[in-house]
Amino acid sequence: MPLPYTCSLPNEKQNHIMGKRPADDAPSGDAAKQHHKRSRTGIRAVLPTSDDAWRRKLERTKEANVRLAKTRQVFAKVKARALADEGGATKIEDDAAEGMHPDRQARLDDEDDNGGQDDDAARPQRDRPARRSNVKRPQPFQKAREEAEQRKAETEARQAEYERRTAEREAKRVDRARHQKAMVRARRVDGGGGDNQRRKLGRESGVLLDKVRRMMGK
Repeated sequence: MPLPYTCSLPNEKQNHIMGKRPADDAPSGDAAKQHHKRSRTGIRAVLPTSDDAWRRKLERTKEANVRLAKTRQVFAKVKARALADEGGATKIEDDAAEGMHPDRQARLDDEDDNGGQDDDAARPQRDRPARRSNVKRPQPFQKAREEAEQRKAETEARQAEYERRTAEREAKRVDRARHQKAMVRARRVDGGGGDNQRRKLGRESGVLLDKVRRMMGK
């Protein structure tokens, strides 16, 4: 006995209500099997992708090896032929030299000797000019070298003058210090205080005499 308030719906409507997709909307078999190609990077990008590619590459390598072998064979034949030609020419020359008559060979040798002497005699004797050893050759950077030597001499002169003045100042300073010390000793008084004080005139006179001599020397 059917329950109250219930009704039967078609399958399509039931699927639509339940959220299911009908079978017609499903993709076909070919579309479902279609895959995207993966990107080939690195070593995968240079490797063949099938046996046909491997076979073609092997055939190209074999053809290159065959061409190289043929080239080497041709080169070997040409080289052997050239060596044979050189050997034959040398042999012919040797045979011709051996087959020449001794008198003819001697005459040719005499002509060669006379011809060489005649050539030497006909060659003009050219007198070479005497080398002038006293001529001064121009030297490179002569002006720059002279200027450098002049600057060096001036620098040495300034350095010597500076050292001389420094020595004079040092001597004057020592003499002045000695004079001041002698004057201090000469001005010391003897006796008690007051009018009884006396100055050491002997020492003071010697210091004053040295001062006068220096002034007269200047």
